[in-house]
Amino acid sequence: MKPNFGTSEFKPINGRWVVERTFSWLESFRRLNRNYEQFLHTAKGVAMAACAMFMWRFV
Repeated sequence: MKPNFGTSEFKPINGRWVVERTFSWLESFRRLNRNYEQFLHTAKGVAMAACAMFMWRFV
């Protein structure tokens, strides 16, 4: 008899692939790959700059 681990209740979330794709794009930046920043506002700024660079690439 197979154990039931609740896999029958799994339902994919709409739009999850968009979030996963964005995270994978951000992982390509070396500075975002590791947590080099000492302050949270600096890390937020680097992440915003990375997002802006990605958007600029598609314009």
